[in-house]
Amino acid sequence: MTGKSLFIALTSVFVAVSAMSGAVHADKFSKIYNNPKVGSKRLDGCYSFPGSCKSQQQANAFCQMKGYAFASDFSATNKFGMYQAKRLGDGGTCTASCTVMTRVVCVAKGHDYE
Repeated sequence: MTGKSLFIALTSVFVAVSAMSGAVHADKFSKIYNNPKVGSKRLDGCYSFPGSCKSQQQANAFCQMKGYAFASDFSATNKFGMYQAKRLGDGGTCTASCTVMTRVVCVAKGHDYE
């Protein structure tokens, strides 16, 4: 195996393992959370109920909970089925057909990637 082939193989393994863990460092000042969770529950897209969903407020609260300043980007989708998603605003849990965060990019304090 050549040096280039080994590098490509190791990079592929690193990317696969990082994706499985749910968190990837985008750079030294930010971190990407794919399918973020709060404990064993998915992160709900709503900050509180009733309230707006696909919420910047919910993404920011998640990042602050993880020790970051804010969320520079996020995405959410509607999921159907039986599972649990945690709202950070009111502490509630959605148990069926919820809006869930699929990706949150958190930025460290003192840095501005907006």
